[in-house]
Amino acid sequence: MRTQTGPLRLATPALVALAAILPAACGDGGEQHAPQAVAGAAQPRPEPGAKAAAPGVPTTEGGDNSIQTWGVEASGAERARLTAIARAFYDARAAAEWNRACARLAAEQRRASERLAGRNRCGAALARLAQGIPARAFAEEAEIDAVLSLRVGGGHAFLIYARPGGKVFATALRREGNAWKVFSVGPTALG
Repeated sequence: MRTQTGPLRLATPALVALAAILPAACGDGGEQHAPQAVAGAAQPRPEPGAKAAAPGVPTTEGGDNSIQTWGVEASGAERARLTAIARAFYDARAAAEWNRACARLAAEQRRASERLAGRNRCGAALARLAQGIPARAFAEEAEIDAVLSLRVGGGHAFLIYARPGGKVFATALRREGNAWKVFSVGPTALG
């Protein structure tokens, strides 16, 4: 049986906290095998319960596609609900409303940010970590043009979306009690 914990163990808490303030990496993931989303282009809807990558989500032959195929595809209602959570988090960061961003951030990431910045409160820690980062970087991370997929499984989820221009990113979320919280404090480039 294949376990699906790989993508969630990629970063140490310090690196995850640092990602809270840095813009996403822009590198290519190799040869693309699904079309990238294009702003304004109609994409087929993902099939709830599907295990294969959703239409429009880039995959790499022989590469790590564990985010794109994590768990199963969620329902449209769940996709809309978790999209709203991710948007609220990224919008709060773009507006430098650090306490509001912290309210949507998973507890483990809040604690890591606090340790990394040497502060007791998450909002103050994120503000300190953001010093020197252009506001434009946070504004760009907040741009979600087209939601392509929401992969769920084991209390974790990956929201996969395109930004204007077609680059595809993923944001990890984690269920804490009855609420979903942003787990990856910066988006991961998928293609």
